[in-house]
Amino acid sequence: MSFTTQENAPDSSRKTIAEKCGNDAAAIEAMRKRWSRYIGTAFDRNHVATDAEMCLLYPSGNARTKKPLKETKAETLDIPKAETKADILPDIKAETDTTPQTETTQKTERTNGQKAVLIACMAVPAIASLQNMWAVTSDISGHVSMSVLLTLLFSAFPFALTLAGATTKAGRILVGLMIVYEGFCNFIRIYGGLTGFGKDGYPTRFLGIVTEVLNTGTYGTATVLAAIMALLCGAVFYISYNELLKK
Repeated sequence: MSFTTQENAPDSSRKTIAEKCGNDAAAIEAMRKRWSRYIGTAFDRNHVATDAEMCLLYPSGNARTKKPLKETKAETLDIPKAETKADILPDIKAETDTTPQTETTQKTERTNGQKAVLIACMAVPAIASLQNMWAVTSDISGHVSMSVLLTLLFSAFPFALTLAGATTKAGRILVGLMIVYEGFCNFIRIYGGLTGFGKDGYPTRFLGIVTEVLNTGTYGTATVLAAIMALLCGAVFYISYNELLKK
């Protein structure tokens, strides 16, 4: 069988090697390497290769085009890509993104000592308000035992919710109402103490001095002073309770 009838045999027209390569320097160089490998004789770009030589350069079964330039590009693509610095270096961005989150978490967490201080800040106004709450509750209920139980309930409930870790909206609202009641009891008792209700009916010496200095009325001044004291006491309790819920 003649080589020229093979399906993958190159063109047998009488052209030099340079012409078959399209006079492309890279393609001629690739042809020179293939010539040295498969034929072994001296390479001459002006040589007119025979069909037999072309079949040696491109054996049957390996389809090739007339221009070895395409073959050279295909062989170049098979070369593995060298690793760049971007492939070797670690992902610095991923590491830096996690650092601020960790620092933020550490800042929001409270130590046991800080929690103990906040609980103590809640306990001081609660203990100071016990007598006032008991007295007002006793006047409202008319029973000593009932007033004692209600006073213990109103005083201990916020601490129980805090220690149990309850942070529901309903629990916050209920604690807020108890703080309002505690402030009301403090206001009534402080006002009564300043104006002398339940005693001789005369205002205290302190209230008299304040009214003289500010040139204000006795009962109006007593109302303002009682409201300020009750608000300060309730604010200390509420702020400490709110900070504890933040963990």
